[in-house]
Amino acid sequence: MACRYDNGEDYSLAVHRIKAANAMTLHFDAPKDFKLSKYVKKGRFNYGDGEKVEVNFTLKKSAGIHLAETPLSKDQTITDLDDGYIAIKATVVDSLLLDNFVNSFGEVVRSYDKTYLESE
Repeated sequence: MACRYDNGEDYSLAVHRIKAANAMTLHFDAPKDFKLSKYVKKGRFNYGDGEKVEVNFTLKKSAGIHLAETPLSKDQTITDLDDGYIAIKATVVDSLLLDNFVNSFGEVVRSYDKTYLESE
């Protein structure tokens, strides 16, 4: 859930952590400068701030072959390596979720590198 606090900053709330909510009759006008599509594109739901990176990582083919069906980005490439590993290269929004995703593969990840790209 996206929200804006009184200080003008946008935040994501984890809906699954909200224990109770009450309907209110207060009227709310969405800020004119807020666009949900831009918020999503910046990776805010993934705990990022919009900074793009090129990721390169290698992992065992059996652990990462699903990335052929569900790519990280439109420009993702997968290269088969001779030793049962694959190399993944993609341009994505840098985020905590990205790091956690790659690190979740554990010891089957042989290398992980990020190159920060210039802002658009």
